[in-house]
Amino acid sequence: MDSVIQLQRQLVDYTAQLFNEGILDDQFNQLQQLQDESNPDFVVEVVTLFFEDSERLLNELAKALEQQSVDYRKIDAHVHQLKGSSSSIGAQRVQKVCIAFRNCCEDRNIEGCQKCLQQVKHEYSLVKTKLETLFKVRGKKGKNKSNLFRMNTVAQATDFCLYDRSLSRRFWQQEGQFLGQYNKVKTIAEDHSQRKQNGILDM
Repeated sequence: MDSVIQLQRQLVDYTAQLFNEGILDDQFNQLQQLQDESNPDFVVEVVTLFFEDSERLLNELAKALEQQSVDYRKIDAHVHQLKGSSSSIGAQRVQKVCIAFRNCCEDRNIEGCQKCLQQVKHEYSLVKTKLETLFKVRGKKGKNKSNLFRMNTVAQATDFCLYDRSLSRRFWQQEGQFLGQYNKVKTIAEDHSQRKQNGILDM
């Protein structure tokens, strides 16, 4: 029991650190609200898709910036995708660099784009390492099946409940393909972000 309590405390402290450092934002909490005991790996699976998607986009961006004739519209499209996927899991530092990256694309600033690529690679590597560590800690805690992925963290302690839990559970159970889940989460995140910017949501 003492080891479980110790892991619980470690999980809470580590998660709080990620928020305090600005690595994650409240969208990560909202993503966790979509997870329950019937689908305990939901967050891990969504984040894994984010990792795969991001690495593909970063490779495409590196190739595009190496071309003699730089296609800024193509680069901007890749950065837009990366911004959306990072927003969907709450990787706010990656998202912020993407905003600056898109501004450089609009200005056709090759040096700025190259600098932003290095910055976004750094922030992506950081959030990946941090989340992998977080999931490792949760995995240890999850050896006790009754406690697997219980959200006794700052995610549960704060009131970010934009979703009705019972409705979200039925919604995700109806989805046949996980990629469909991921794309819907991205859409929800982008819509929430836009509404918050427009002052429609009270946070």
